[in-house]
Amino acid sequence: MPSDTTFATLKLFMFEKAANVLKEDQVYLLPARLDPLMKQYGYDSMERMVADAYHGKNLALGRAIVDAMTTHETQFFRDAKFWAELSQNILPTAIAKFSGKRGLRIWSAGCSTGQEAYSLSMLLEERFPQVASKTQIYASDVSEAAVATARQGLYSMHDAARGIDTSRMARHFDRVSTGVRVKETIRSRLRFSVHNLKEPSPFSDMDLVLCRNVLIYFNEIDRRKIVERLTQAACPEGLLVLGSTESLPGTIKAIFPGCYERRTLQSSAKSGVGAVDVQRATSRKAV
Repeated sequence: MPSDTTFATLKLFMFEKAANVLKEDQVYLLPARLDPLMKQYGYDSMERMVADAYHGKNLALGRAIVDAMTTHETQFFRDAKFWAELSQNILPTAIAKFSGKRGLRIWSAGCSTGQEAYSLSMLLEERFPQVASKTQIYASDVSEAAVATARQGLYSMHDAARGIDTSRMARHFDRVSTGVRVKETIRSRLRFSVHNLKEPSPFSDMDLVLCRNVLIYFNEIDRRKIVERLTQAACPEGLLVLGSTESLPGTIKAIFPGCYERRTLQSSAKSGVGAVDVQRATSRKAV
């Protein structure tokens, strides 16, 4: 097993580069995730490899370690209850509020290898085709490798079958030699980019921001900072959606389960961290 010093250095490295908080019970992950990098970069010591990455001696190695240690678990239409809520309540609300002025602008933050963003594009195509044709979906992740996979839209049959039924498979995918590829009509409205949630948002005036099952990997202080950045990226009365096990810091109200509306963003003099003031936007009952 890696030494305590190696794990401590890796924890500092991941926190500084990606605000990712490694826990002590994750030490078992290191051999499986970092041994291949030792071979690739010619190291015979994990401690020396991690130390070189931490001290910036090999930037490519540092990016590879971030990729290897970042969790990319995802699938198409993950969490059926969420997608039902999105289809029945959240998207209709966003469309009613914003689609008249222009097509929707949506940001999928922490998109991993792209399944959530593509699922969103598929859902729009199925349920709201007139809006889909004008919608732009921006998707980002800290992992360069994950974003590269997402841009291609290529998946094995095993990965695609997780969450995709036969009807959607026939409608939204093309068969290729290595598996399946998302059809051009679905891919055309997506733009993928590498972005670290520790950094200022590269997007603004978003009607809908999705950041699901991402905040759990950060500490409380960074969660608050990230929520502030996500909220700043939303347009006035824009919607922010989190995962089913996550909640916004502070005193807030959801307009739907896991969905919050931006009204104001005020600075907290005491904490130095932005606090989101959210008010109920509709009396419509969530299902």
